[in-house]
Amino acid sequence: MDLFQFSKEKRSQLVRNTIEYSLKNFKAIPSAELEGLMEEMIYWEKLRAQSFKNKNKQEKTLSYWNDFSSRYLSTTHDLEKHGLLSEVTHKFVQDIVGNFNPTVYRFSTHVIPRFLGLLLNPTSIVQLFSKNYFIKENLTITGDTEQIRLLAQKGTLIFTPTHSSHVDSIIMGTALYYTGLPPVMYGAGINLFKNFFLGFFMNHLGAYRVDRLRVHKIYKDILKEYATCALDMGFHNLFFPGGTRSRSGTVEKKLKMGLLGTGLSVFMRKLMPIYIIPVNINTHLTLEAETLIDDFLQASGKSRYIIEDDEFSQGKKIISYFKNHIRLQSKTFVHFGKPLDPFGNDVTSTGESIDRHGRIIDIADYVKNESGIYPDKNRDQNYTQELAESIIDAFHKNNRVLSTHLVAFVLYEMLMMKHSGKDIYSLLRTRKDYYTFKVSDFFLYLDKARAQLEFLSQKDRIMYSARLKEKSDEEILNNALKYFSVYHRYSVIKREDDLLKIGDLRLLFYYHNKKSDHVYLWGRDSSLVESINRTRKNKIYTGDLILTANIRVTNSLKEMSEQCFIMFIVLPSTSFREVIYELGSFVRGNQMIVSATKGIEQQTYKFMSQILREETCVKKMGVLSGPNIANEIIQEQPSAAIIASKYEEVIESVWQLLNSSHFKVYGSNDVQGVETAGALKNIIAIACGLADGLGLENNTKSFILTRGLAEILRYGSFFGARSETFLGLAGVGDLVTTCFSHHSRNHRFGRLLAEGKSMEEAVKCIGMVVEGVNTIKAVHEVSQKFKMRMPITNGLYEILFCKLEVSQVMSDLMSARMKYEEEGILKDYQSLTHELVHKYPTPEALF
Repeated sequence: MDLFQFSKEKRSQLVRNTIEYSLKNFKAIPSAELEGLMEEMIYWEKLRAQSFKNKNKQEKTLSYWNDFSSRYLSTTHDLEKHGLLSEVTHKFVQDIVGNFNPTVYRFSTHVIPRFLGLLLNPTSIVQLFSKNYFIKENLTITGDTEQIRLLAQKGTLIFTPTHSSHVDSIIMGTALYYTGLPPVMYGAGINLFKNFFLGFFMNHLGAYRVDRLRVHKIYKDILKEYATCALDMGFHNLFFPGGTRSRSGTVEKKLKMGLLGTGLSVFMRKLMPIYIIPVNINTHLTLEAETLIDDFLQASGKSRYIIEDDEFSQGKKIISYFKNHIRLQSKTFVHFGKPLDPFGNDVTSTGESIDRHGRIIDIADYVKNESGIYPDKNRDQNYTQELAESIIDAFHKNNRVLSTHLVAFVLYEMLMMKHSGKDIYSLLRTRKDYYTFKVSDFFLYLDKARAQLEFLSQKDRIMYSARLKEKSDEEILNNALKYFSVYHRYSVIKREDDLLKIGDLRLLFYYHNKKSDHVYLWGRDSSLVESINRTRKNKIYTGDLILTANIRVTNSLKEMSEQCFIMFIVLPSTSFREVIYELGSFVRGNQMIVSATKGIEQQTYKFMSQILREETCVKKMGVLSGPNIANEIIQEQPSAAIIASKYEEVIESVWQLLNSSHFKVYGSNDVQGVETAGALKNIIAIACGLADGLGLENNTKSFILTRGLAEILRYGSFFGARSETFLGLAGVGDLVTTCFSHHSRNHRFGRLLAEGKSMEEAVKCIGMVVEGVNTIKAVHEVSQKFKMRMPITNGLYEILFCKLEVSQVMSDLMSARMKYEEEGILKDYQSLTHELVHKYPTPEALF
């Protein structure tokens, strides 16, 4: 059903449905919790009223909420409270509901684009009124729009575009019209309705009002229910899933789950077809870039959220933007991505959901059991996250490279390399004149960036058009300079003979971010850092692999901590504490640190998460582990890892960063178990390497692996780890990979020992830290102290540190008397734990 059927009757029905479903949802909330939500609503509504500049409106609104508060406080029965809740639900829905007028729509799509063209770029009447004048001159639309038109006839569409400007709504409306797609409902900030001219059209073209000053849950739930009911009635919708315009200019990496979940809610109500269409909007210039980047650069968490005085509210700025946009024939690119179902699966042109191999699947099975469709909050949230992952993936792979973004990206990267150790804030504070670069140097870096773009486009990770590829470096630079010189108050970049001068550094940073997703790589070796930045290769660890331009290498822990919100620590356990102590001088309490080091500190027998707690102020920490061979991940072979943390925020953030089509990330709350498994599996890998080196085959290695798992389980459970953790990715998964892979350093170390090399010679041959050696020593000492049975660990200790022969150790292992397997797994640590639990309440207290 399209908006041409959104009659007064349908509008009234939408209002009724929203109220009915909202009240039904509220009734399901426990009484005490609902009271808390209503009190929160009253508080925020009064605060909102106090922000009004119009005194009459402020007094009238405050009077209503003061009266409402009095009535609420005087109620004694749930029925009366629900009556008050019904009152505000009616009020909020009336504030939200939009309108659609077919006459206004036809006028806006037929007359306004031509009038705008005449106003901004006078031309012949014949050209002006040719059917596709606007689209031919200014709008490039790509993607399989024919498939989307077919799906519009079979079900309800949800368009989810990237969002960097208020102009995006106009662009989307125009793109839908010219591709023959139906008009849609969409939520728009209430401040956009204040402009008389603009507000008239928004009030008649399907936009519903979103008041972002109303931050309480009751309003948000009603707003979500309005969108759900509109979809339920078959009206196509448009959501900006990032929630608001991207302040920094980057492509969205995190989406709002609330509105995204409406598609799944509607599907579960009626099993009606819902199709989600990711859309990328790319423009050379952004109307509100100056205001947005200023807002972003303010102190984190203190910047304005709603900007009512930005460029979009200034008529002259809008005219200037469009005038230059059309005069320079500056293309706007709109790409419609592959349609998805509410679970993130691809969809065929006939509306069936398919898996990654193109096989048709029945998605109703996702929400059914033997009794039929049933709700499951946790399950449905995970389904919506899967959808968000698919949309984010589409946003990044369909992000189009434009000359302005490419030139800004290269120049900003050159600037940061020249001023290593400084960030954007310090550069803005200390700048006294233009930053300048030679054009010849710029071209050298531009060539490297273009080579990386070619690589990414071949991997289907970015849109790098053939037209841009054919342009010379000179043409790309001149094209970008032309756009940068015409709209903003201060030129972003200027060229004077053979020099490039950075004008507005804020805007350079903003447009650079269109192609940026920075990863900071820290290293101690300054010569290696310089080499990686210069060649984009890390010869020692990744050979000839070209590192993408968004990876910045630094030897400054201060710079890394200032620039990064999440830090992954991948260090040898022997130097872990030293580096973390230094890092502790720079990190802040709101940051996250994730350890990927699999080891135990020799002197204290502590795991890395314990060291992080001792040496930094950071509370939100996690442990990343699992069966991960680096070479296989680089080749994009399907792999998985586990992120363990006590903080759901850490698990969610790491999932958002790392989860992809070829790298699956799972969460866990058992930090102790994941760290134990990650450290001790190195011991068993050395034993398997020894067996390989001695020519022993699968029977022996399987024996070592399973008895090794028993030792890991025994040790971990003694310190409070959950036994099920050792049966998952961090346990069996990592153990099998490390014990059987010839890429494993610990496995190779064991083979070298079997070949007759000493411990020192074997470590030297490998050329990197072998964590299992230190872990053997630490675990042996702990097991001796607390009389734990760790025969494989203790046997390896005797080989490495007591110079015992391998054959003697193997003989001792085989002669050990154990009638039942489970005796060696459970009984020892259960009795020890029972005896020690009162003496040693925490693992740290043991030492």
